[in-house]
Amino acid sequence: MHIKFAPLGVCFVLLPLFSGCATWAQHGVSVEKDERVRIAVLPLEVTAKVEKLSEIMTSPPKVSDERLLIQERMQDEAAQLTDLLQSTLRESRFFELVPLVEAAAGHDVPALDQPQALTVAELQKLKADRNIQAVLVVKLAGYGKLKKKWVTYLIGSGVVEGVVQGVVAARVVDSTAIGLLVALEEIGQEILVWGGGSYLFNQHYAPVTLEAELISTMDGARFWQHTVFVSVDKEAIEKLPPEEQKKRELHLQLTAQKAIKELVEDINEAAKSYLGFEDGSLQEAD
Repeated sequence: MHIKFAPLGVCFVLLPLFSGCATWAQHGVSVEKDERVRIAVLPLEVTAKVEKLSEIMTSPPKVSDERLLIQERMQDEAAQLTDLLQSTLRESRFFELVPLVEAAAGHDVPALDQPQALTVAELQKLKADRNIQAVLVVKLAGYGKLKKKWVTYLIGSGVVEGVVQGVVAARVVDSTAIGLLVALEEIGQEILVWGGGSYLFNQHYAPVTLEAELISTMDGARFWQHTVFVSVDKEAIEKLPPEEQKKRELHLQLTAQKAIKELVEDINEAAKSYLGFEDGSLQEAD
């Protein structure tokens, strides 16, 4: 199971109706025929909250301080995913990757070897000196479990629904006590479903969440953003040797790799839609 979120997608769908929606070209991202968009890709930034080694390993070693080992493993995973992201994007017919060393060397911009926020001036320097049109920022936002804010949102939605049902029940039977009982019962069920359900989901799947955005080097604006959520890559896991198929760390690695590949597919589709693509050649968007 995988889920893809594109918050800006609605804006582009309704572009003809709302002049406030901006195209890629309005942020300086456009190409002539047979050209590719020149982008720099920052290393993946780990924002996922991993509290225990058991969340990402089947048989974690006993250590005095798990935090250091968690940090090391997450940084190693981010580095491997960065390499996969870059190698996969290099095969794209829409994008030309500018190596990070080339992008930063000898220029008044910080070294691009660590995830960081670039100022508008630094971004514009990349455009002026290396003709880089955009910077791709990807965050490893969830690893081994659903993001807490998603669970909180689902529980919150259930609480609201419970209150509404309680109010309706109170009016129908003209009893505040009955309405309160209905509301509490509904709220309790939602907390049980989404609170306990998320725990079971995390135990039986290997969820990975990636959050990506393209930043314009012309004006520093985020002109495309996307979230990819993949629960597990069962097909890849089944290809592992039997003794390896139960290792959670391998489940997560394979799921993350699938998420990266889906992200690249999505960004390619976005480029195809917003820049225009016809007969094997890129066309400049209107």
